[in-house]
Amino acid sequence: MTISVPAAAGMTGAGFLLTCAVVFVIAVCGMIYEKVTGKQAFRPREPRSDYSPFTESLLTGESVTAYTAPVTAVTPGGITVSQPACCGRGHRSPGLAVSHAAAVARRIATTGR
Repeated sequence: MTISVPAAAGMTGAGFLLTCAVVFVIAVCGMIYEKVTGKQAFRPREPRSDYSPFTESLLTGESVTAYTAPVTAVTPGGITVSQPACCGRGHRSPGLAVSHAAAVARRIATTGR
């Protein structure tokens, strides 16, 4: 069996096989680590309770209620800006939606954007 690697990759056949061997060894070490310690080598960046309703519904396949709040602010130039929702993602509770809307209003009042 012959393995041909494009010359544009800048790698010889032996270099390609060495790279494949290193990747294989790293994958096996990860599987052994998980089996020995009983935990995953890499954890999610945020706990599941912090996921947005949209992400949670994608992961669970169930419908999750998302709350948004309207935003009204005045830019430094005196222009009144209103948005029907603070964001497109939504929040887990009405309180989080209202606090996010207030943060967006403060940002608009400070920077104009």
